[in-house]
Amino acid sequence: MSGRNAEKNNEKLFPLFRRNLSENNVGLYAATADKLALWAARDKAYYPFARPVIVELLETANSQVRRHSNAPDKPFHISECPESLKPWVEPYIKLLKAVAPFYHLFPEPQLQARLRALLQTINFDLPATQPTRPPSHSASPHIMHRAAHSASPVNRLHTPVIPGSAAAG
Repeated sequence: MSGRNAEKNNEKLFPLFRRNLSENNVGLYAATADKLALWAARDKAYYPFARPVIVELLETANSQVRRHSNAPDKPFHISECPESLKPWVEPYIKLLKAVAPFYHLFPEPQLQARLRALLQTINFDLPATQPTRPPSHSASPHIMHRAAHSASPVNRLHTPVIPGSAAAG
């Protein structure tokens, strides 16, 4: 799959991921966060169209954590996380930690500010000044379609595939 085709495919998948992160189903939320964390762990995920969507997906995950907290109208912070919220918080942390190393691939100041605010919810502080540099590639990550093994929406999620790997075919 070419880089542009992968980007078009991702454009179709992002709304599904947003919807799954918004569902009141911790299993679906966690599975979606895990798949996004895998995808976001590669620098090729940070092409221009995807960067604002990535931040929006992180904000959606944050909203879900707040919604299930004891104080949904208050901003979430890890220091105030009750044990009952951990099934929602752990996937959120994993997702943020997958994106954090690629902060420098967000040259847009408004996206940097939003991402920094999200990272601070888990005590992940970035240096005050981070060099910004554009991605060193033009291809986006490939997403492979898998046949569903059951009727579960979790199994119908598309799994990230590294370009050139055996799984990419």
